[in-house]
Amino acid sequence: MTQRLSAGLLILIAAVSGLVGCGTAEDPVLAQVGDYRVTVDDFERFYRSPGVAFSPQEEFDHRRQMLDSLITIRLLVEAAYEKNIDRSEDVLRVVLANQSRFLLQTLYDKHITSQVQVTEADLREFYKNMEYQIRCSHILLDSASEAQEVFEKLKAGERFDQLAYDFSIDPSAKRNRGDLGYFTWGTMVDEFAEVAFVMEPGEVSPPFESPFGWHIIKMTDKKPNEGRRSFDAMREELDRQLRQKLHQRLTIDYFDSVENKYPLTLDSSVADYVMHKRTQLYPPVVLEKLAKNDFDEEQLDRNERELVLATYEGGQITLYDYLMSSRPYPSQAKGDFDDYEALAKSILLVKREEILAKEAVVENIHETEEYKKSLLLLKEYTMADVMRNDSIAVPPPPDEQAQREYYDNNRDEFLLKAAVRTYEILVGDEMLARRLIRELGTLDEFKAKASEITERGGMRAKQGDLGYIQRDWNPDIFDAAMKTKSGYVGGPVTTGGKYSIVWPIEKADAEYQDFLSIKRQIVQKVVARQKQDAYTQWVEDRKAVTNIEVYDDVLWNLMNVDDESRDGGETTSG
Repeated sequence: MTQRLSAGLLILIAAVSGLVGCGTAEDPVLAQVGDYRVTVDDFERFYRSPGVAFSPQEEFDHRRQMLDSLITIRLLVEAAYEKNIDRSEDVLRVVLANQSRFLLQTLYDKHITSQVQVTEADLREFYKNMEYQIRCSHILLDSASEAQEVFEKLKAGERFDQLAYDFSIDPSAKRNRGDLGYFTWGTMVDEFAEVAFVMEPGEVSPPFESPFGWHIIKMTDKKPNEGRRSFDAMREELDRQLRQKLHQRLTIDYFDSVENKYPLTLDSSVADYVMHKRTQLYPPVVLEKLAKNDFDEEQLDRNERELVLATYEGGQITLYDYLMSSRPYPSQAKGDFDDYEALAKSILLVKREEILAKEAVVENIHETEEYKKSLLLLKEYTMADVMRNDSIAVPPPPDEQAQREYYDNNRDEFLLKAAVRTYEILVGDEMLARRLIRELGTLDEFKAKASEITERGGMRAKQGDLGYIQRDWNPDIFDAAMKTKSGYVGGPVTTGGKYSIVWPIEKADAEYQDFLSIKRQIVQKVVARQKQDAYTQWVEDRKAVTNIEVYDDVLWNLMNVDDESRDGGETTSG
């Protein structure tokens, strides 16, 4: 089984959480493929919106293409069953390797995904709250006592920005002194937004708590939200944002509830031992700069590695296991070894998957229909993957003569387009562009000026170096660079209402690649085409001997459009 398509298969399976229905009134049939009925539920689990605006007919055409893909997959699955691919070691290995993953996914869907519900009233309330955008500064603290202490300093007249710089644990505070810039409703966690959006410019809030810690807010400005469009125009976006926020909240609440069922007992003596060992290994000047939440596991002997840092119902974690498991997490997500509460939270974070797996067993998730359906779907998609890539006959690789014929018949595929290595300065003033042409006499001068003033995004750091550009990137800039002599400035040319001047340094004319240098590339192209042609022919042949009916009227009904927008029949056969 090919690894590339197996990876793609797993991505698809991750997005599909169920299997097939039986075509009830609540789950109508969209297509009949032999004896198999593709239901609306099957399709909705498979279909993913492209995220662009469609007319009703365009959306229908896109959905129809996706349904055709689902039908083709079904043809592959049925053929795989005929060849007993469902019993192959490759398929069974994939299913076995993903059982735990699907247990957790089913548990997650049960307690979180299925609970996400957004009403019309929710959407309109969210839209109403987006009337203004506000600008705030904040100070983030670890505890209520620290927040109250800073709040008292504010009441005593100390400057908000300086206190943010001195005390805020927000990593950005050293750079922005607590200034969050402008934001709209929905971009901050609820606890923060509910305080900030009822304040007026100049007000300072008392300390309050969010999942990130304790905040103090200073409102600095408030103005109409110019990005807010009509409610109807924003409905889909609002729905997406609300669902995402609700999903995040449900996730946090569920993880908290599970972790409360599996209380963790931290062995503080082991944490203290780590802090003590740090003082033995490093001088004070190094310790001052060394994060208290990390430790080099290589400095531990065998006995030290086996020290049990924490226990919980049905499990434990050693010091070495924690250090290794927490490596991928950012420093700010890990508690210091001298902060027992924060360290315990970090341990729960790295053991979360194991704890959830225990909870899945307690809830008998492996006995649920959804879990069984998910595993069967994974198995059948893996079978389709094997069938397509390993079981459809293809011609042998091309010999020397076939390679040469392909090269002669497809010369344009092996044409290296003309290119020119170009430096550019983009400015909004034509007179400035013309003045720079006269003033810049060397490439070093050109590069220095580009690093100061060019307006093309990301190009100041590169001193205006566009690299090798081809004509299809920007015809005007390319043509100007190609006709300008090396050592001279070319332009200006108009680019999106601005003006580009260029300094070409190396030009390459278009040329065909030599046959001998690209033989391997030709073989790959021919083999890929052979496989695709064989697959296409196989699908056509399979469809010819399979009774296939597609119910377009049911597909239209999914879109909730009126009859005048429809353009097509009700049933098609293939």
